[in-house]
Parts: sequence; structure tokens; C-alpha cells
Amino acid sequence: MTTRILIDANGRKHISNEPLLHPPKREWVGLTDDDQETIMEWLGHDVSSQVFYAIEAKLKEKNT
Repeated sequence: MTTRILIDANGRKHISNEPLLHPPKREWVGLTDDDQETIMEWLGHDVSSQVFYAIEAKLKEKNT
């Protein structure tokens, strides 16, 4: 069990050992130019930018 420190609306700190029922969502991070270059090296340089947009769109749909 993880101990967490929570801060209420009045700025008071509280210690909690309760599990997270709904973990916080992470912000979506897309592919960087370096990521795209690495993928191009793996697949051969015949990959268009539209392929990257399609991959990112599907990953974002599944992970947000």
C-alpha cells in the first residue's frame, strides 16, 4: 500500500493509505521527429508522413 499526502481546498495536508480507484490520466504525447526517424530506419525510408499520422491517431484513440 502506498502512503499519499493529500492537500484539501483549505491547504491542509492529510495522509492517506487508500488505494487510487481511478489513477490520474496522463497527457497524450505524440511521436517526436527522432521517433519518426527511428521508425523510418526500422521500416526502410519509404514511409510517408501519413503513416505516422495514422499510427498516432490509433494510439491516441486507444490510450486516451
